[in-house]
Amino acid sequence: MPGGGQHLEDFGPTVKFVDAVLGVLIKELIENRAGHRAVGGVPVLLGAPGRFGPLPPETDSLLKVVAIKGLCREANVAKIDVGPKGAVASFRGDNYANPLGLMQHVAKNSLIWKVRPDQKVVVKGEWDTPAQRLDAAEKILTVLAKLAKG
Repeated sequence: MPGGGQHLEDFGPTVKFVDAVLGVLIKELIENRAGHRAVGGVPVLLGAPGRFGPLPPETDSLLKVVAIKGLCREANVAKIDVGPKGAVASFRGDNYANPLGLMQHVAKNSLIWKVRPDQKVVVKGEWDTPAQRLDAAEKILTVLAKLAKG
């Protein structure tokens, strides 16, 4: 390769190992985002006031997006759109792990939750700011992930 650059494949198992370790750390960050618990024996200082001060708003938003992505995987959500009047979630392959649980939840919360004929879940709400929309997406996906587990 010109300029002496290398491809990631040239590093072989090292890259696979690093990728696996990063995957585990990201998963632990998602699960422990609210506190500064230990990740792999190392304290996570995210969100902990003190020596480093509070997290910048951009970093907090990034951590929420990472958490939302993890929740999407758990709930088999391919896409979620959250706007000022509500949210729409669609599932990968139009499949949901626990359709009975989802329908029971929708029946209990029929004023807010609906399932459209195209298999998309609609949640009504009033979320004016981007921060409110991120929080709403996280809450909706947390419910969907819990329901998917049964």
